[in-house]
Amino acid sequence: MIEKAIYKCYIRAQFGKGFILTHQSKNLKMIFTKQYPHIAWWVDNSGWMIMGNDEDSDSILRLIDTSGLWWEDDTSDTMDKAFDKAELFLSKALIVRFPNRFKLA
Repeated sequence: MIEKAIYKCYIRAQFGKGFILTHQSKNLKMIFTKQYPHIAWWVDNSGWMIMGNDEDSDSILRLIDTSGLWWEDDTSDTMDKAFDKAELFLSKALIVRFPNRFKLA
């Protein structure tokens, strides 16, 4: 199982304004990308994800882009389960939504 710190570091590495990738964060991104390649593609190429509930949603994980909410998980009880569900969803949906852009490295 991947630690929550890896998720946070990876997200900051992708979207934090002025965030500098350190050697440690690059390694964490590599670990995350290896375990969740479709989520990594989504974050790198199309949208972002929000972890945890807030005043707008009770879901544990949401995939969002400029069009708004694309997918959410409000049934998982751990982040690992939510990431597994998101990875499965994206493994089927990315090729349909982005037939000309989607390609894993």
